[in-house]
Amino acid sequence: MTRLEALITRDNKLYFFDGESFTALSVNSPNGIHLIKLRNRKSRYAWVRADFFSSGTSQVNTQLGLESELDHFCLALFIPNNQDQQSDIYLLEFPKHVNPFRMRNSTINLTTEDKEQIGALLYSVCSSEYQRQIQDRKLMELFSSGQENLKKELEQTQRELNELKAGIEAEKREKLVLIVNEIAVEMGIPCHLSEAATEKLMSEKWTDQTLKRTLTHAAELERVTQFMKPSITISGSFLEKQESKGTPDSSFVSSKYDKTIALLDKYESAAMELTKEQIPVNGKHIAERLQVTPPALTDAVKKSTMKIKILLENHTERWPLIRQYLKPVHRIDARSLSA
Repeated sequence: MTRLEALITRDNKLYFFDGESFTALSVNSPNGIHLIKLRNRKSRYAWVRADFFSSGTSQVNTQLGLESELDHFCLALFIPNNQDQQSDIYLLEFPKHVNPFRMRNSTINLTTEDKEQIGALLYSVCSSEYQRQIQDRKLMELFSSGQENLKKELEQTQRELNELKAGIEAEKREKLVLIVNEIAVEMGIPCHLSEAATEKLMSEKWTDQTLKRTLTHAAELERVTQFMKPSITISGSFLEKQESKGTPDSSFVSSKYDKTIALLDKYESAAMELTKEQIPVNGKHIAERLQVTPPALTDAVKKSTMKIKILLENHTERWPLIRQYLKPVHRIDARSLSA
């Protein structure tokens, strides 16, 4: 074969291959219309002239005289295109020295049967290869699509992990601020946590109780070194983990917790009354029993979150009903158990 030309479509565009490069064609030009007519043919193959694509006619002679055989030495293969159901055309030109139509002694070397066999064989081989390439392309597209989807899923997972990490860090920073504010109230002097101390504590996986003990110990030492200052800044110098020394004694619950204990006792008593009367225990019914609004009940719990948390952690046997059924208290208790 000395030359290969082709007429194909890709992504609804018509292209002509001249043996070296592809050229996009306009379907509105006279030659474009001629080429579209060629693609509409339903033949599998045909022996044609070398100017098949540019002759301006879409007719293919099926019966040739001896004088015309020499001019029809190119084989046109019409391979169905799966995208538009028309044919992609491949034109194969054979060299002169193996020209099957060369006349010798006033006869043609190639019989009609020979031409049919050659055409059918080449069509079968090219069609099979064409379909194999299409299948390979589909598999590659599916693979690429799968890889792209996997990449997007990994990126989404990474974003969610980053958001979760940021949320956990923000919650921990907020917890540190709450604990330091609690210590400030207990010591009667404003307390602040330095950024260096904050970063050091962010990497520690301590319980709230351990954080409270450690920060209280550090604040007491800082108070000595900063006795002339109106506020205390807790640095990282005295942040040594303070382990629990056992069950807190009775002095743990001082007068500063009396109001919070009374509040929890009042909620628990109301819950017990509801239970005796076989009324569901929830925030709405407890609020009605205490003659307050549900938002007021919730707000009272929020204002004493840290104290309630400490009391629930150190008195695990008390207030069982509101621990389970009063949502604001249940959430604080659930966080204590997971810490």
